[in-house]
Amino acid sequence: MHPRLLVVDGRWHPSGPRKKWVKPPVAIAESPDIFRRMSKLAVSGVHHVEAASVLVVNGDADSAELYGIWLRSEGHSVSIMGDAARALILSPVLRPTVAVLDIWLPGLDGLALASLLRRMPQLAECQYVAVTAYADTQLQSRCRAAGFTSFLKKPISREALVGSVLNATLVTRERARND
Repeated sequence: MHPRLLVVDGRWHPSGPRKKWVKPPVAIAESPDIFRRMSKLAVSGVHHVEAASVLVVNGDADSAELYGIWLRSEGHSVSIMGDAARALILSPVLRPTVAVLDIWLPGLDGLALASLLRRMPQLAECQYVAVTAYADTQLQSRCRAAGFTSFLKKPISREALVGSVLNATLVTRERARND
């Protein structure tokens, strides 16, 4: 079982063996819904949010490892893949709740990878975060149309990545509540 995160007075607090206060995201690039969702949680008291199982697919090993370090420090479990082919093979077994996909992957791009992952019944609840160095409004629109919950332009900050994964986790939670 993954550790849980607590929201107390708008601050995120991992419950479990580690007890330390974590600063909430300050600015979430291209993800304005996170502030609305966080304020709803803070207003309604203390809530438990499951930590996510995150798949990071990035052709740059250093960036992927850094993203993994940031997300693990927040209590998430992280699997890192360097290409789309490995992600396609292992994702049905890993069953991530959030996939952080670089749009310009070697071989198959992140948009096509997301489309293929969405077709897998094991990943029906997975939410997607786009990461790219080549951001323009047309690409951002294509990512939104493909169902990505967040769009992050490199270089990304720790706060933006953690906030986007939180946002994706909250989207999953809201959808489950509405079903």
